[in-house]
Amino acid sequence: MFMLPQSHRITRSTFPGRDVQRKQWNGTVLRCVFFPPFSPTHSVSVAVVVAKKYAKHATDRHIFKRRVFSVLSEQGFTSLLAQERVVVFPLRPLEQISFVDIEEDIIQCLRAAPWKSAL
Repeated sequence: MFMLPQSHRITRSTFPGRDVQRKQWNGTVLRCVFFPPFSPTHSVSVAVVVAKKYAKHATDRHIFKRRVFSVLSEQGFTSLLAQERVVVFPLRPLEQISFVDIEEDIIQCLRAAPWKSAL
């Protein structure tokens, strides 16, 4: 599995607040929330947020995050998206989500991205 470089992860200081404009996409197992860029110089940033109600153990939550990051990197998300921030949430408990489901939802999510790159 693959982790994203620090330059493509949303930090606590750049994590979008409640008052920031957003566009949301809901798939079968994932919700992707798109936010405008933090600043014009920032590249595409991604965060995966997993609540404890979906996975009790931290190791399960981290495995899910790595799976999402792995699919995003395989799909070349930096060339598909503009300079936006994307936050990914699971819609059901992690034991009900397979890697194939994650992959299908990420592909559909990237196609539905509201602020697409000019490529």
